[in-house]
Amino acid sequence: MQQKELNKRFKETQIGRIADCSIDPITSLYTLSDAKTLFEQNPTYSSIPVETNSGYGIIYRNEILATGNSLFSDDKIRKHIKFDHLSFSAMENVFQIARVALKKGLDHKDNDIMIYFKKSYFGLVQFNDLLLYVNELKALDEKSAKNVQQFLLNKSMPEQLPFSVTPYNQMASSIGGDFYHIAPINQDISLVSIFDVSGKGVTGALSTITLSSFFALFSMEEAKNKPPQWIVENLNAYIYNQTPHGVFITAILMFVNLKSKKVEIYNLGHTQLLSFRNKNGQILMEETASLLPPLGIDDQLPGISESCLEMEISSDRKIVLYSDGLSEATNEDGVMF
Repeated sequence: MQQKELNKRFKETQIGRIADCSIDPITSLYTLSDAKTLFEQNPTYSSIPVETNSGYGIIYRNEILATGNSLFSDDKIRKHIKFDHLSFSAMENVFQIARVALKKGLDHKDNDIMIYFKKSYFGLVQFNDLLLYVNELKALDEKSAKNVQQFLLNKSMPEQLPFSVTPYNQMASSIGGDFYHIAPINQDISLVSIFDVSGKGVTGALSTITLSSFFALFSMEEAKNKPPQWIVENLNAYIYNQTPHGVFITAILMFVNLKSKKVEIYNLGHTQLLSFRNKNGQILMEETASLLPPLGIDDQLPGISESCLEMEISSDRKIVLYSDGLSEATNEDGVMF
């Protein structure tokens, strides 16, 4: 069976997927001269497995070729066989193996990993190849997570609203914990909200999926008929119950009520909201700080009724919601602007 077909027996996350099973083991009766010839005839071999009475070992190209053309080239290869290599089943997870290898302090030279399948020798994996493969899988995972996150953000922006909203999202890395949701709740009230998850990267991205699942409630009649405070309280309880301990989310939820001509604002541990108005040709700016703890700290939000801020709706008012990615932005040297 060809190597690719052998490797395809295993899942992408199993070490057997990348094991080089094209190199057959030799015996410890090989001489240095035999081993040199084998390496010279196969320039891609960095090592060769060796079957001995005490188990499998490995000889390395660099060490064998470094012996030169000595008078002892007919000596057996026994003293050059290494038995301190890592060994794993072909079914083992590549990420777990990489962690073990890094913890052991393996470097990129003469540190191949021996792979077994059903208690028999299967192949070798170079440490450098393992790291490259793990990084490739991580990149693919991040790309998939980014696509999911972008899909959720796109879903979070309705096609039509009775007022103008301009969302912008630029992650510091491929995925992250920033999220926004914009949607009509009923014919009078629309929600404009922004979130920042305490955990970044994959943790943040997964938590944004939790947020998105909550907002699916807005398709239900029960949620449509509830007041803004009910939505905020239930979102907090949902985050508290659906995310791991220690994960919390800062947020601003802004409820635009066209019937009352007012905006209700709940700031939960987030950055300040900025409001700009043009008064007699002069631009006036208002700042509103957070009055409530982040979502998910506790299952209750004490003092929420007194912590709601209100603003009048007017045609000259512009409101800016942003995350700390804006206020903490740095240049290429890491210096904040």
